[in-house]
Amino acid sequence: WADDMRLMMERDKRTEEQIKYLINWCQQDSFWKSNILSASKLREKFDQLTIQVKSRKGGGQSDELKENERNILEQYNFDKERPFNH
Repeated sequence: WADDMRLMMERDKRTEEQIKYLINWCQQDSFWKSNILSASKLREKFDQLTIQVKSRKGGGQSDELKENERNILEQYNFDKERPFNH
């Protein structure tokens, strides 16, 4: 798992904050929490997860999921509208 994390940061140019955000985000999602069970799977699905994060900003989420996402965004100091743009 350590090598996949290293590759995400070095080769894929993902920041530590982006990786943490997606780990937390996918663990709040009923579908992804049972499908992202390793660093290699997170790396493989990173772009797909990013697209879903951006598309789910406002629609179709339960209040609890929206609150969890807000907490994650605040925890990692992300811009709510652009969590993956630095």
